[in-house]
Amino acid sequence: MYTLKFRGLTVSYEIWGSGEPIILLHSGGSSSAQWEKSAAALAPAYELIAPDLFGFGNTDAWPERGGLTHDLQAVLVAAVLHTLGKAQTHVVGHSYGGGTAMRLIVRHPGLVRSLCLFEPILPALLEEAKDPLSEAAMEIGRTFVKSVDEGVPERGWEAFIDSRNGPGTWARMSERSRSRFVAQSQQTREGFISNWNNTTTLAECRAVQVPTTVACSESAIPVDRRLTELLHEAIAASRSISIPQAGHMAPLTHPEAVADIIGQHVAWAINNVDPTHG
Repeated sequence: MYTLKFRGLTVSYEIWGSGEPIILLHSGGSSSAQWEKSAAALAPAYELIAPDLFGFGNTDAWPERGGLTHDLQAVLVAAVLHTLGKAQTHVVGHSYGGGTAMRLIVRHPGLVRSLCLFEPILPALLEEAKDPLSEAAMEIGRTFVKSVDEGVPERGWEAFIDSRNGPGTWARMSERSRSRFVAQSQQTREGFISNWNNTTTLAECRAVQVPTTVACSESAIPVDRRLTELLHEAIAASRSISIPQAGHMAPLTHPEAVADIIGQHVAWAINNVDPTHG
């Protein structure tokens, strides 16, 4: 684990392997650790850089309650890349990290050689598109924030986890696993607020010109599936991929398949050869 100081806060990140650099941005309620198995498969050929975003893993939380944004997370990612002397890199973002990846290419386009997005969370796109799923996307976050503010975070976690993975998932989890999630309630609350405040627009998506892979799991919920469709439609230089027999947390449940998608994506971005013809 490596660290740097950014605006007085400690930022932690992992590095595996060597070669063509790829930065991996984790989901909400997670950390750089979610990428360990995928990175192990990729490390012989690539340098994998995985920061813990503000409030997650071993990185300090943003000190202003309600003030965390994906723009700040993108500045953190840029700081890590500058510290490591990386002029340009392939950017992989999953879920919450996908929202940060989009702000990174908007705010710091010169740092991004390509994008690989796994079901990124960008609720504002649904609202802008006047999609009927927009309200459902916002309601998940509202329920979570309300439950934390009322001192019953378990209720919010149950609604969130079950919405992503099916009814009863939270109840079937071990007490240890549930306790680990509950311990991250305040940080995750801030993460939901930053999702609401992510200002990425369809016009900004259309302006993306780097090779982009948009990956959607076979069992994706309608909100996530529609968001990946909107991104694929908006980004001209994009291809769409499905992850068979997987759900939203594919980097944890199907790390080898995710590693294959990332490796194919980087090869396409470098050589302009798309093995999927997608």
